[in-house]
Amino acid sequence: MLTRNAPAPDLDNAADLGISAEAYDLWKGRDDLRDAFPLNSQQEVLRYLGWWLWSISEGETDHQIDGEWLTRTLSRPAPWVEQAGPFAITHEMYALWCFVADLKARYDLTTSHGKIGLLSWYLFFWRQRSNLRMPDWAITALASLSPGTEDGRPGATTLLAHAIWKWDSRLREAYSITDPASADPLRCWAIWHLPSNLRGYFSRGLAHLSADQLFDHWIEGHQHAPGYVKYCRTHRTRLLATYRRLEPHLRNGQEVLEVGGLSFLAFAITVNYPETVVTGTTTDLRYELPLPDDRFDVVIFTEVLEHLKDRDSSDLSEVDQL
Repeated sequence: MLTRNAPAPDLDNAADLGISAEAYDLWKGRDDLRDAFPLNSQQEVLRYLGWWLWSISEGETDHQIDGEWLTRTLSRPAPWVEQAGPFAITHEMYALWCFVADLKARYDLTTSHGKIGLLSWYLFFWRQRSNLRMPDWAITALASLSPGTEDGRPGATTLLAHAIWKWDSRLREAYSITDPASADPLRCWAIWHLPSNLRGYFSRGLAHLSADQLFDHWIEGHQHAPGYVKYCRTHRTRLLATYRRLEPHLRNGQEVLEVGGLSFLAFAITVNYPETVVTGTTTDLRYELPLPDDRFDVVIFTEVLEHLKDRDSSDLSEVDQL
C-alpha cells in the first residue's frame, strides 16, 4: 500500500529528489502549482520541493514531514553541493535555496562564503520552523574547525561559531573570525545563543566544568557588551552563590540546560539587580528593568529576561527569598 510520504511512483527520480506521493498529488490537483513549477528539470522539481516545505511551515497545507524515507532524504547531505571543508548543507536546505529567489541571489553555493551564509540563515531563521532534527553528520560538521573566510584566510573557530558570527553584524564588528583570540568568546556565544532545539548538542561538553569555569565561559562570550560584563564581574560572588542555589533545577539527565548561561543569569539578575522590579508569581513573572545605556547590553538583558518568562519556574519558588 502506498503511503502519503512514500516516493511519488509516477515522477522520475522522485525517491532521489524527495518528492512524496502526497506532494506530487497536490501538484497535480492545482493549476497554479503546475504553472509555477513545470517539473521538467531537476532544478524545477527541487524548487517545488522547497515551496512544499515552505508551505508546510506557513500552515498553508495540512501536510506533514514524516516517514523514514522522506526524513532520511531531506536530512542527508545535498549531493549538488561540495561539502568538503567541512560544511553542513542538507537536502532540505538546498531545496529551500532553490525555491527562495533571495537566497539564490545572496548565497553562491560554489563558495565557502555562500555556504556559510545559507547555513547561518537556516540555523537562525528556518531551524525553528523545521520539524526535522539536525542530523548527526551535520552536527559533527558544525563542531569542526571552520574552513576559513572567503578570501582564503584560515578559520580560527568552529563552523557553528563562524555561521553565528556571519549572521550577527554586532559579532562581526566585535571579533575577527581569523583571530585565535576570538575563538573561545565566539564558541561560548555560539553555545549560549543557539536556537533552543540545537543548544543541547553543543552544551554537553561543558558538563564537567565548575561553576566558576562556567561563569568565565559566559563572560568570555560577552566581551563586546562591556556594561554587562562589568555588572557580572562586580557581582561575581553573589551571582555564583545564586547559581549554586539554583543548579539542581538547571540540569536534565545528561544534558546541561544552559548551565552558566541564560537560565542561571536570568534568575541571578532578577535576584541581584537592585533596580529590578519583579511582580507576579514564579510562573508569571513580569519585569520593569532600567536597562543599561549600552545598546548591545539592552539586547542581552532583554534576551535573559524573556528567556526566564518562557521557563516553567513553579519549582523555583525559593528564588523569591534569596
